[in-house]
Amino acid sequence: MDQLKRATIPARAAHASGFTLIEIMIAMAIVGFGLLALGAMQLQALRFGSSGKHVSHAAVIARVKMEEFQRLPWASVAVAGWTAPVTQYAEVEGEGGTVNEQAYGLSWRVADLIANRTRAIDVQVTWDEPGRPGRSYTLSSVRNNGGV
Repeated sequence: MDQLKRATIPARAAHASGFTLIEIMIAMAIVGFGLLALGAMQLQALRFGSSGKHVSHAAVIARVKMEEFQRLPWASVAVAGWTAPVTQYAEVEGEGGTVNEQAYGLSWRVADLIANRTRAIDVQVTWDEPGRPGRSYTLSSVRNNGGV
């Protein structure tokens, strides 16, 4: 009898070990949802990376224009409302040469804060992205008349 018990116990233990089909399917479902979430995160990261690149280009365009205003003589910086947007392009080097990647609209305004002493200068860059139209970046500064 002792030998019979010893022979059947390992058989039962071998049969009870391992995973059931339901456990494997649940584990696969969890892994599948995890991989799906990972893929969605990757797509979101690509979209925000592209958006960040556009903001960086807009910032460079605005800074270049602001530096132009800072270099001009005081009398040359005329007081005016918002100008009509001037189109500028971000260019990238492609296989066939230079390609316009993104169009940006550049506009600015100059306003007197204290007549003949200080002027506010605003430079605004606008652009459209897929799914996010009407994006803008604005850079503002105050310029003093050093001659007064």
